[in-house]
Amino acid sequence: TQVAIVPVAESHKEYAKELSDKLIDINADSEIYAKNDSLNKRIRTAEKTRVPMIIVVGDEEIANKTVAVRDRRTREQYNLSQEEFLKLIQTKINEVNF
Repeated sequence: TQVAIVPVAESHKEYAKELSDKLIDINADSEIYAKNDSLNKRIRTAEKTRVPMIIVVGDEEIANKTVAVRDRRTREQYNLSQEEFLKLIQTKINEVNF
C-alpha cells in the first residue's frame, strides 16, 4: 500500500472512497482505514504498517477539495489540493522507489 486514507468520521468515507478511486486511476495502491477505532489509533495503525503517505480527510478537506498529507519519509504534514496531491503521487510512482 502506497497511500493510507484515514477518514475522520463516518460522513467522510465517501470522499475517502472518491480519493481512492482517483488513486486507482493513476495505478497507486491505496487503502481506506475506516475501522471503528479512534482517529489516533487508525493513524497509528497506518504508521505502523509503514505506509509512505497517510492522508487524513475531514470536513475542511471535503469543503476545500484538499487532502491533509502526512509524509512518513520527510516526517512532514501539509495540505495539498486534490490535483497537486495526485500529481505528487504520480511523480513518486514514476520514480519507481515509492
